[in-house]
Amino acid sequence: MVDSSREFTLIVLIAPPGSGKGTLSELLKERKGIYVLSAGKIFRTLIAQRKEQEDNSGEKLQDVNKGGYLADEVVNKYAIAELERIQQELIEKNNSKKLFITLDGYPRTMGQAKELERWSKDKKLIIVTLEGLSDIQIQERLSNRYLCQEHEHIFNALNKDFPTNGICPKDGSKLIKRVDDSQIEVMQKRLNLHKSLTSPICEYYKSQNITTITIDSSLTIEGMYLSFCEKIGI
Repeated sequence: MVDSSREFTLIVLIAPPGSGKGTLSELLKERKGIYVLSAGKIFRTLIAQRKEQEDNSGEKLQDVNKGGYLADEVVNKYAIAELERIQQELIEKNNSKKLFITLDGYPRTMGQAKELERWSKDKKLIIVTLEGLSDIQIQERLSNRYLCQEHEHIFNALNKDFPTNGICPKDGSKLIKRVDDSQIEVMQKRLNLHKSLTSPICEYYKSQNITTITIDSSLTIEGMYLSFCEKIGI
């Protein structure tokens, strides 16, 4: 049971891959102390653990590295469990009356959207869409995107502050490229899935009178951050 004296706000970031939602989430965590649930990171970690254990049983997880979407029941199981873990940690460690959790990569389908809506009945839900980039611009971003191995901090080879030594300046781990950022056909598959399965979620939430705001993803990341904070009121 959630403490009724605490106000929980779930901020759902909905955007095509490469629109900046991961980088925006990082800034919100660093500057505002907002917890971030990254669905992609959850499943990439789970896949790596299963490979180490040579465990091929259980749920089908490999599609997450091939630009595909996982089954709703699998995603809901792990995402909701992580939300409950974060919620409990916030209650125990944070004395603030207003508590925020940002969701990056969940929900991605209508089935996931309805499950999140069900789970968040006693919480405030805000949908933030990032719009403004063409498919070509997104593919250029993705093809130049690198993540560090340790905490998946995001860097772009086109930016002036890109660490040319290939080492993350935040945690010292090696920079790598994700498999699904390296192939044009996989990138296009991800964009097509977003348009067909994820974009309709926004219209659904609007029909349920859930607050929805839009951020211009063609802005610099700093501009996106400032716009986000202004519109959310944090």
